[in-house]
Amino acid sequence: MKQRYNFIDESGNRYVRLFVLSKAGRNEHRKTLWLCLCDCGTEKTIIGDSLRNGRTQSCGCLQRELASKRYKGENGSNWQGGISSENELLRASSEYKQWRTSVFERDNYTCQMCGDDKGGNLEAHHLFPFSDYDILRLEVYNGQTLCKDCHNFTKGQELIHRIVIVQNIFSKNKCSEVI
Repeated sequence: MKQRYNFIDESGNRYVRLFVLSKAGRNEHRKTLWLCLCDCGTEKTIIGDSLRNGRTQSCGCLQRELASKRYKGENGSNWQGGISSENELLRASSEYKQWRTSVFERDNYTCQMCGDDKGGNLEAHHLFPFSDYDILRLEVYNGQTLCKDCHNFTKGQELIHRIVIVQNIFSKNKCSEVI
């Protein structure tokens, strides 16, 4: 004689972040499947036993959130006492991001050395170094759009690069902007 399974209608029940919408059939092991709506908006089919015993509490978003929190702040592998350098804070600021965008737009999203205009390959270069000229850090005229290769090429050649820039500034009568 065939064993009968007790059917428990889970429709309308809530389990942590999951709201049961309807029965979705059975799996290959004859377990009842339920279509659930997670609080994050994702629909997922879950085995009824997993809902009732608490093994499944969300579509997976809860686990991702917990894992993310587990390794942030003091628990993160890169934690250094909660001190961010001035450099990191400024480069993450909206003002710095606006400066980059302004430099890219002024240069028409094109490398000013080789003419490369591929997206994702461009960097905003400080003509007068970021670390040495804090007063010029967010001045658009101190920026230049370069591709990654050209930007790497300029490293270590700052003195030569600065001489050419100063000549260009004076030739364009922009002396008052620098002083």
